[in-house]
Amino acid sequence: MAYDTIYDVIVCGAGTSGVAAAIGAARTGAKTLLVERTGTMGGQMSLSGPPGFAYARLFNPQGKRDIGGIVEETYQRLFRTGHALPHLRYPVREKAGYSFSYVDPEWWTMLMFEMMDEEGVELLLDTLVVGVTKDGGAVTGITVENANGRNEIRGKIVIDCTGEGYVAAQAGCQMDCVSREDIQPHTLAFTVDGVDWDTLLTYIREHPEQFSYRQLIFPYENANTQEDVMEMYRKCHDITELGELMGFYQLRDMAFKNGDWHPYSGAGFFLTPREGGHIQAHFQHSSQVDHALPTDAWDLTRCMVECRKQNLIAWRFFKNYVPGFKNAYITKVCTELRLREGPRIVGDYILTRDDVAECRQFADTIGKSSFKAGAYHVSSMDTLNACVTYPHHPRRRGHHGGGGQAGETDCCGPPAGPVRRACGRPPAGADGTLPRAEAGLCLPGDGGAGRGPAVGPGPSARAVLLKYGGVFGVFGRFSQLAVSTEVSHENIGNRPQRDGLPGRDGCGHPGHPGGRGAQPGV
Repeated sequence: MAYDTIYDVIVCGAGTSGVAAAIGAARTGAKTLLVERTGTMGGQMSLSGPPGFAYARLFNPQGKRDIGGIVEETYQRLFRTGHALPHLRYPVREKAGYSFSYVDPEWWTMLMFEMMDEEGVELLLDTLVVGVTKDGGAVTGITVENANGRNEIRGKIVIDCTGEGYVAAQAGCQMDCVSREDIQPHTLAFTVDGVDWDTLLTYIREHPEQFSYRQLIFPYENANTQEDVMEMYRKCHDITELGELMGFYQLRDMAFKNGDWHPYSGAGFFLTPREGGHIQAHFQHSSQVDHALPTDAWDLTRCMVECRKQNLIAWRFFKNYVPGFKNAYITKVCTELRLREGPRIVGDYILTRDDVAECRQFADTIGKSSFKAGAYHVSSMDTLNACVTYPHHPRRRGHHGGGGQAGETDCCGPPAGPVRRACGRPPAGADGTLPRAEAGLCLPGDGGAGRGPAVGPGPSARAVLLKYGGVFGVFGRFSQLAVSTEVSHENIGNRPQRDGLPGRDGCGHPGHPGGRGAQPGV
């Protein structure tokens, strides 16, 4: 553990993508370093969340698993120790492909520390990556600043999981970002305890029309109807059956008229479990601040200040208007913003709306997603009142797509992410020896760059943007294969070496050859 060590793989950022990438690389035998600017791991699972979609949508409306691998492995470990709820596959939610497998975010973070130790990943915390080192066009390492001052660390592959592609930008990758005027709003989440769930559930059963139903309706055969969702609300006696709750329309509108609600978001929350099955409410949509770029520190500061003001208004509303919240109290306010959109890396292949609408499959697919496209956050009391609508396609009757909140897709399965998206373009006018990047596994309208691109040498330097847990690990393994075989990432996707990857997420583990038992079903 010294600055003169040469690592096989350096991962920048220890959020959800960074920890999985580090595990995936280390399990190949790669000497791996994970660098994080804060003193902990978890990113959007702990510092800015957990997001409501964490460990959600693991199963599609056909009952098939779309997401497995490292996600299922960590879920099972937490479930066995009492730090996760069972897979909540209630009928109405399963039909919509919107079920939850909640995990305790604090114990998830502690598990990550255990797994780094188990896999031999070296950690360097409280360290900011401020640049990259190069040999010509190839990235050869990173420059960091911390309590030791400024130092350089050499690595054969550098994976950028900073979330906004900061390291990839420093490497000279082609980047793109929507304007300050068009970017989706960011939010600051908080968690509360002390909710009287019985009182709240009584209100829900008596006022089902006051809650959202569109997120559970899709235009395909035998899908949920509005009445199905209303009946779910009328008969619900267990808050975990709902998983998330959005609406409170009459109460919200009354509060707004009285000056007790703000006009920037809707009212609702997700759930988060604690030890012993204890349930807390997690608010991630109660504040929304737009016209802010993640690449501008002044914008981020303004967001943090304004989100706190909006959250205070929202919390007073729940305390004073919503049944069951009279004695509730805030237990946690996240320390970082939940950034919904930011810089994107331009890749050799950019996923199109038609790719998503038709569930197009690719020979070099490395990941799939059940997260529906089309939803677009806006600063209004509807939160998601701007959506992408895809034209009707006769084969689309699945679980991923637009049509407002009622998405639809091909019944053949979830949209795929080809590895060619991990093989980016050099800057305009540059030759192929310069850093390259990909557009990431961000489906149209899904809201942002996710957590991470990757840069490193090979036949030419590379950058890879990672999004979901089922894909993070495979790029850690791809990186080690690229080092050991001197084959570029995109060519590994089409070569026999790819057959050696353990499962679709690339994070096999001892005792489970190839990780096949954890791979997603398609």
